[in-house]
Amino acid sequence: MEMWEKIRITYEGSDKVKETRIDILVTQYERFQIQSGETITQMFSRFTDITNGLAGLGKNYEM
Repeated sequence: MEMWEKIRITYEGSDKVKETRIDILVTQYERFQIQSGETITQMFSRFTDITNGLAGLGKNYEM
């Protein structure tokens, strides 16, 4: 059990690191908008990165 916890912390980080990552991604999600000179494809890719990052950390949004 101790080894699994060490592996989890190495992969995900501590709970504090995980919460900080979630906070950063939530802020990016809430302030998301197209950037000057950005194509729709680039915007969608950036949005997908944010939502996948949140999902990977266990934070999901429902439409």
